[in-house]
Amino acid sequence: MGAIKTLVSIGNQHGYFSGGFLRNWELLPSADTLALLSRYRMGFHRYLDDYLLTCKTDDNNDPLFEAPDGARFTFYFYPNDIHFVNYTDLPDREGSTDVYITNNSGGPGAFSLSSIPLRSSIFNHAFDAGAAVRIVVRNVKGNEVFAQDFANDSGSYEEGIDLSGLPEGRYTVVVQEEGQADQATEYYIMPTGRKRRPFIILEMVNTAAGAFDYSSLQQYLFDFQTKENQWIYRIMLTKDYPDHEVLIEDLKETDNDIESPYPTVAFRETTGATDLVSGTILTFVSVQTNNDNNDMLLPFLEEPNKDLQVVIVKGKGNNQNKDYTYIKNIPNPSVGNVKPEIFINI
Repeated sequence: MGAIKTLVSIGNQHGYFSGGFLRNWELLPSADTLALLSRYRMGFHRYLDDYLLTCKTDDNNDPLFEAPDGARFTFYFYPNDIHFVNYTDLPDREGSTDVYITNNSGGPGAFSLSSIPLRSSIFNHAFDAGAAVRIVVRNVKGNEVFAQDFANDSGSYEEGIDLSGLPEGRYTVVVQEEGQADQATEYYIMPTGRKRRPFIILEMVNTAAGAFDYSSLQQYLFDFQTKENQWIYRIMLTKDYPDHEVLIEDLKETDNDIESPYPTVAFRETTGATDLVSGTILTFVSVQTNNDNNDMLLPFLEEPNKDLQVVIVKGKGNNQNKDYTYIKNIPNPSVGNVKPEIFINI
C-alpha cells in the first residue's frame, strides 16, 4: 500500500528571536502552483515550524506522479508581523520591489537572491527612447504575450500595459527601437485587486539541477539576519543638575563575567551641553569602546540588553567627593520604531 513521502521541507531561522526562528509566518502557493499540486497528486502543508511538499507513493515508495522538468512551483512568504522590516536585515525595498528567491541557478538546497518589481496585471512602464518604439512582453518561457507600437516625440514614455487574464508570474518587458539595443525590464505580475502583497516570492523550478530529488529529502531555509543600528538615547533633565555630569555605561566594560548576546558598547554625548538645567536634552549615541569617533551598530534582539545604565555623577573633574546615582536596566529600542531612539526623563 502506498504512502506519503516528503520531498521538500522549507523552514526559517532568524537572528532576532531567542528561539532562533520566526514563529508567525505563512508560505502560500500561487494559483498556478495549486493547480500543479493537484495535477501531480502533491501536497503542501505546515508541520510544526516548517512547510512540507509531499507526494503520494506506490508500494515501492516511488512517486505515483512526477512533475516534469520545467515545472515551476511558486510560493508567497508572509511574515504576519508588522514590525518584521524593523528588525530584519533585508535588501532595499524601494517602491514596489520585492525580494525574489529562486533555486533555479543553485540546484537542490540552494537559493539565489535578487529583487524584482511587483506589479498588478495592469501597470505603467516608464522609459526613455526615440520617437517610435515597439514594446514586447514575454513570459518566463520566452513566449510573446503582448506587443504594441508606441510613438512619442518627446522621447519620454510612460505606457500602460495590460496583462489581464494571464497567469501570475515573471514577465519581461522589452522596449525595441530601430538601431538601438533592446531595453529589458523584468516584473513579477500578480492579479489586480489581490488583498495581500507577498513579502517574499519563492520559486522552485524542477530542472536538471532539480527543485527537489524524488530519491531524497531536500531542505531549504530562509536565513534571516537581525538588523543592526546605532542606538540613540535622548535624556531630558526634569530638574537642574548643577556640578553634575550624566553618562551611559555598559556593565560589561568592567565585568567580564557577564554573558550577553550584545557586544560591549560605549555612548558618546553629542550636544556638548555643560549647563545641566531643567529642560536640557542630552543625546547619546552608541560608539566603539576603544574609539568614540567610530559608530557602533547594535543588533535588534528579542532578548533585551540589561547591561546599560545611566550614571549621574555629582562632582566634576578631579573632585574626590563624587556621588554616583545609577539608573539600571534602561529601556532598549522598540521594534515598533524604525529609528532606534529611546527617550528617558531624569
